[in-house]
Parts: sequence; C-alpha cells; structure tokens
Amino acid sequence: MSQVKTGELVACKYDKENWHRAKIIEIVNIDGAEKVDVYYVDYGDSHYVDLNRLSKLDQKFCKLAIQSIEVKLDGIVPIVSNFYYLNLN
Repeated sequence: MSQVKTGELVACKYDKENWHRAKIIEIVNIDGAEKVDVYYVDYGDSHYVDLNRLSKLDQKFCKLAIQSIEVKLDGIVPIVSNFYYLNLN
C-alpha cells in the first residue's frame, strides 16, 4: 500500500506466513524511513512496520468483531515514568 490513513483498518504481514488485521495508529519517519505504527486488533499488540507490509483489507474482514479487549488490574501502576498507554476509544 502506498497511501494509508490514521485509523484505517488494513491487513498487515505479521511474519513470513501470517497476515493479521491491524489499525493504523500513526505514520512516522524513523531514521529517514517512513514507518507505520499498527495495532493488531485481534491480538492487542502493536509494532512499527514498513509500508510494504500493509495491504488493503477485504471488506468482509472489516465487518468481523475485534477480538482483543482492554483490561485493567486494580491497584497496578507502571514502575517507569515513560509508560506508553494506547487508548483506542
């Protein structure tokens, strides 16, 4: 894919054989290369990937419910000050 938009749902090549549904969080420049921060909606993790790992997602897969859920543990706080929290709402 050459053009992506923040918030767009796409297919992202996760490894050599598997494609996962992913939401575009942001597009950034890292060391002169354009990277995309993707959130894997069915697994709950995120990574920076190259644009060439993205593909248009067939509409039939866009209609499926997201499989990951956000949870919180009461009384648990990060021990580092630069903790990154992703709010997808």
